[in-house]
Amino acid sequence: SCGCETSEEKALLAFLQGLCCEAVGDQMHMFALYTQAGYHHHRFYLPHLKCARFAHESGQLDVALAEYSKALPLIRELPEGPARTKLLGSALTNTASCLTYMHRYQDAEALLKEARQHGPVARIETVEAVLLAAMDREEEMEACLVALAEANDPAYDHILDLVTGIINGQDPHFTTQPVNAEAVAAFWQWFSENEEHLLALFNQQDEELPEEFVDLVREHIEPCFPFEHPPVELGSS
Repeated sequence: SCGCETSEEKALLAFLQGLCCEAVGDQMHMFALYTQAGYHHHRFYLPHLKCARFAHESGQLDVALAEYSKALPLIRELPEGPARTKLLGSALTNTASCLTYMHRYQDAEALLKEARQHGPVARIETVEAVLLAAMDREEEMEACLVALAEANDPAYDHILDLVTGIINGQDPHFTTQPVNAEAVAAFWQWFSENEEHLLALFNQQDEELPEEFVDLVREHIEPCFPFEHPPVELGSS
């Protein structure tokens, strides 16, 4: 009905619709449309990178890795030049970050090595520091931190806290944390006391859960779980 005849035209239309959703902040529909573009077996790298970034930042690492893996061959096919070099370095580094949080350290290290072969990559040390901390290679990690400090990187304090937590076994992405039994008991106490009200809220749902229900449950259930943070991702290329 849209007049598109080829797969690439259909993919492009879905991608442009996704861009519109992204512009107005509708991330779920954005992700769905970028994913839909992929159903048409197009040769565009950007929808895959957009999907990968969304999945990466939301912790859907398997999805992110699959999308990075689709984007990288397409980027490698681009004509040689500074733009391709910058784009490839960024994509390789973000893929390495994804692999680090999946505990695939050797694969992540190989991609970072490849990224450096293509020239300087902005803030590659942020990803490398996390990888080295996860591998318990403190001396090399310290060198990354020095490079970030010398560059006055705005992420320095965040990365320092992050790698310190990893080294000390306090990061739930890399070290299993004990269950907070008191918080779990408190949640079930609160839930039992408010069950009737919560069920009434839940039964108001149309297609999505009511925000009040989600906010109430999130507020009381989050203390039951160790603190988590999104995986390190450098952002768009």
